[in-house]
Amino acid sequence: MLKKAKRWHLFADEIKPLPLRQKVGKALGYEEKLKLLPRVVQSGRMRPGPPLSPSIQRGCEIKQLRWRDIDLMEKTLVVGKSKTEAGERVIPLNKDAWSTILLLYERSKKLGEVQPEHYVFPSCEASKVDRRSQ
Repeated sequence: MLKKAKRWHLFADEIKPLPLRQKVGKALGYEEKLKLLPRVVQSGRMRPGPPLSPSIQRGCEIKQLRWRDIDLMEKTLVVGKSKTEAGERVIPLNKDAWSTILLLYERSKKLGEVQPEHYVFPSCEASKVDRRSQ
């Protein structure tokens, strides 16, 4: 709008445009998972953990995930902060990830009210769940 109003020149030196994302990840399809699984098992790199598109989300990002980061209507999640240039990104949830999110949501509801600031994977000590810490 500033360009249209011929006022951009007043701000151009002070405002730098945000970098454009060059690489956007995608969730693996069923056939891709089947091809990948034997190699992962053979390499010994398979660890237990939530099935949330591991090819495009780091473990630390999964652990920091809060309910406010998940769009239940669009079936996506937002990674807010990242150590790479990818930065904030929206990740579409595939069928497996979506069903897992729904199970986690139901589990959270059984523990009480689900708040946006609560962690999807809360901490638990001595059988006491703390949804505000991870």
